[in-house]
Amino acid sequence: MKWIFLLVLLLPLPAYGGNILLHYPRSVLYGEKFSISFQVFTNEIQGTDFQYITPGVIISSNESHLTLTGNPGDFAVFKTNVSSLTARELVISFSGDIPTLGGNPGPILYEGIDPHASDISQSNFYAVLVSMTGILWVHNYTGWHSVLGGLPSVKEGNYSAVFKDVNGYTCVPYVVVNGSKYVVDYLTDIPWNFSFAGFRVDINTVIFNDFNVISTENVPFVVFINGREAISGNTTFGEGEIHLTALGNMVVNITFPTLHEYRVIDVGVRSNEVKEVMPTIPLVLIAISAIIIGIGIWRNRGIGKQREK
Repeated sequence: MKWIFLLVLLLPLPAYGGNILLHYPRSVLYGEKFSISFQVFTNEIQGTDFQYITPGVIISSNESHLTLTGNPGDFAVFKTNVSSLTARELVISFSGDIPTLGGNPGPILYEGIDPHASDISQSNFYAVLVSMTGILWVHNYTGWHSVLGGLPSVKEGNYSAVFKDVNGYTCVPYVVVNGSKYVVDYLTDIPWNFSFAGFRVDINTVIFNDFNVISTENVPFVVFINGREAISGNTTFGEGEIHLTALGNMVVNITFPTLHEYRVIDVGVRSNEVKEVMPTIPLVLIAISAIIIGIGIWRNRGIGKQREK
């Protein structure tokens, strides 16, 4: 029983979820052609163990969060490699609190900056900053420029800024604040080429509960229709699309082998409904694992009681 117990623990279960976004029609008719597109993201950076924090920033931390108190132009960043050859889209997400919101803190991308000095003490660098005071800023060789206002002003919660490559320049399509999406759709004149990604602290005390940077990823995928392999390919800059014809009820399974993840879409021609479903196999495997583990614990307790006698 111990060997079975270990086998269950070591058995890799297929994952469901992760950073995969699907787009598909809500309904299809018999004989209709339709498409399913998807985007694959990867967590390039996760956590608050920043590689570079501007000298002079006051740092305090415990098991639940990191607190940074900065001076004008201070920041905390990770080394990254963002270009048209490596990523088409980048999401910087902050979860935490800024008790007294001032200056211009927020998710930021830098290129050509010295990470050992504040950005206000430097001039020859590029940057795109989505300030949580509600302003989109860019920095070029002539200094900082406020290019758009009216964005949400946020002091606490979950805040994500999305950056995208549009013909070699940096676009900010939208931000997400506590689950709500706000359209920005601003194309800057800053080249899509960055060496650092992180958070501009500025003059604030910023409490980080979590922080991560997600980018698109190129991975292979295999599509099974009603249990049979039908299509295979690779995503391009994390994006993929398949084209199908509804000739009856279909179960479309899109598998990403290298990620050990998959998504299942039920195409109901008779019900005229298309929906993503939770596969039953992982649930069954988890249930079986729980039963076997429970039996193992029960047997061990029984053996222990017999020995006591």
